[in-house]
Order: sequence, then C-alpha cells, then structure tokens
Amino acid sequence: MELILKPEGPLLSGVAACHIIVNNVLDQQPKVIMLVGEFHGTQTSGEIDYVNAYLSFLNYNEQDTKLPLDIMLEADNDYCTFSRESVYRLGWIYRLRDAFQNCYVFDERDKGKCEFKYARAHWIDPVKNIPDWKRTQSSMADIPQWILDLTSIPELIVDANWTTNAAYSSISDNIKSIDDLQKIIFENPHIVKQGHQCTIENWKDYIIEQHRIIIDKEAGWFDSQYEGLKGQYWFRMGIFNTHRFSADVYAFLRMFRAKDKQSDRWNETHRFENIIFHAGLKHVERVRHLLLNLKTASTTAMFTQVHEAVYHPIQRVPDFIFNLSTMLSTFDVDAIQRVCCQVDFHKFLETIHTFSSKASSASSKGSPEGSSSKYGGGGNRKKYSKSRRFRTRRRVRRIRRGRTKNTRST
Repeated sequence: MELILKPEGPLLSGVAACHIIVNNVLDQQPKVIMLVGEFHGTQTSGEIDYVNAYLSFLNYNEQDTKLPLDIMLEADNDYCTFSRESVYRLGWIYRLRDAFQNCYVFDERDKGKCEFKYARAHWIDPVKNIPDWKRTQSSMADIPQWILDLTSIPELIVDANWTTNAAYSSISDNIKSIDDLQKIIFENPHIVKQGHQCTIENWKDYIIEQHRIIIDKEAGWFDSQYEGLKGQYWFRMGIFNTHRFSADVYAFLRMFRAKDKQSDRWNETHRFENIIFHAGLKHVERVRHLLLNLKTASTTAMFTQVHEAVYHPIQRVPDFIFNLSTMLSTFDVDAIQRVCCQVDFHKFLETIHTFSSKASSASSKGSPEGSSSKYGGGGNRKKYSKSRRFRTRRRVRRIRRGRTKNTRST
C-alpha cells in the first residue's frame, strides 16, 4: 500500500478535525504534535478508513523517513493491556486499538512483538489498577475505588437526588461541590505520576487553572440552557466531564516526559518529540486547549498551530470546545455517517523536518537556550546530527515530489 499522495491529504472516514501544533521553544519537547479528532462510528464516506491510512503511513515511515513517533490513542489500560476484545461493530476506534495491540509501551512492545521499530503506542485512560503479577517496584498506588466507580456515571445525571443512588454512593461521598471535581484528577496516582515526571514544574497549578476555566464556561453554558437547574452543573454534567478530562490531562502531561525520567532504553531515541494524539473530537479540542494556552516564562505562547483541517459542517465558534456535546446531539445518524476529513501525513513529516532544521540552525549559530514555561517547563535538548538532518531533507524532498515507496498491504 502506498502512502496516499494528494494535496492536503486524503479524506479519512470518521475523522472530524486535524491540527498540527509546533513548539515555539526550539530546544524543548514535545516538538511537533498532530491532533486527530474523530466522531466515533463506522463511517465509509471518505477515500480510505483511517486505520489503513495509519498503517500505510507507519509502514512508509519504517522504510523511508525513519522518524521516532509516539502515538497516543483514546484507549484505556483495561482494553489495551488486559482484555483486547475485538468489537469492530462499535467503530473504527476499536480497530485502531487492535491494530496497535502489539505496540503499547510496557506491554507487548517490550516483548519485541511490534512490527514498527520507530513507532510506539500509548493508552491515555487509566481505568484499572495494575494487577499484582504486572507490578514492579516503581508501580504507583492503586486508583481509589470511588474513581474506578466513575465509569458508571452517565453524561447527564437526571435525578436531583443522585446522592441517594447506591450506585453513586462512593462518588457522592467524595464529590460534594464544584471545588471537589479536581479530586478526580489529582487523586488518580497514574495522573500524578505523569505530572511528577513531566518538564512542567508547576504542572498542578496549570491544570487547576485550566480545569477551572473549562468548568466555569461549561457551567455558564449549562445555566443558559437549563434555567431551572442553575447552579447544578457540577454534579449534573461536571463529574462526567471532569472524569473524561482527566484522560486528556494524563495524555498532556505524558507528552512532556522529562528525558531523565524516561526508561533507559528510550533515552537516545528522540522519544516524546513527534507525537500523534488520536481521540474523540472533544478530547482533541481539550488537549489542543491545554497546549495553546501554555505560556513561557515571558508569557508568550509556547505552542503555535500551523495547520488545521475540519469536517465542513463543523465551524469554529466561540466556546466550541465547551458546546461540542450539544452540537453532537443535533447530528442525525446519516450526518455522522458522512463525517470525513483530510489528514495530511505529508504535512506532519514536513513540519517535523522544518522544526529540526530551525533547531539545528539555531544551535549552529549559538543561540541561547529557549525560554522555559511560565509554570517551570524545561527540557533537555537532543541535537540532530548533520548526516541525519540532510538525510531527512532528502526524504522530505522525495515526499514533495511524490517518490514514495510501495509498502506491503496491511
């Protein structure tokens, strides 16, 4: 299968938006991030399904560009590392999770089963404790039971007397006000571990700040839609939304993994530099929000979006990130089945090349180290060798001229 050559990329079934974001601080990571947001479904409206598009792209990367890639998927650790049941009827996302079943870090990939040398897969949603037989001395504490019970919370709690529901008793014991919502994030040891291992020194302050911004805007929207329920957002929808947001926080913090906190076998392979984050559209919008609002010490934006493609009916509107669930509820089945969006993997590769060229040029000129994050973000720089830089340039030129190699069909 060839890497499909088409200006702005092929139309991929099920994808609703694609963004490419770059780090403005050349000596820090992550460097280039592609965000791919989807409507969960089994769409066939595009030119190719995104699962085969990914496999084609990764096979191309294995044979040609050979760039280290970290792919973060909307998947929980239960599905990826324990159950792995194929339920294709539920949507493309399940097929994508299965396609990478041998490539999840600290699982099958460590046994040498992954067919991709340069790509790693990561789950982002810790919903199950690590069993004793998989624990190591460095394993974190168990997830509290009340957080595990959050999987039973619906998107909208209809019953005002929800605290009397036995199914929610452990949750209502811990969440009693809007201020308690952040406990869903900070009492999850998996998320705390990612925070302690990231390069954003005051990461907790940043997450608290951004979570409050999101919650306040969502609560304002809720109050405007349901006047008779004013002030009740925090339990009606806030618990569910914060629980889903916690997966985005996990992924966001993991993107900033400090070099000295990585496993020894990854230290020399430019990991967590070039990242693809693939998830439902609301997850993608929130991670995008976290990236684009992160500031350097001089209060300038740490990241810039350099590319965006969206499914045509979705227009960027004020508070899009917060009104998304309402927009989705207005879509009929036929509309969802028509969802497809252009995803340009070539643009992603070219952006990586451009970033590495700028970083190498700045290094050769002896420019000062980049500004750290306002919240203490830093990073250890890995210089690209001259030979690797020129090799990457030649490969990107071949991409632009359409000289791709055939790869085996998967």
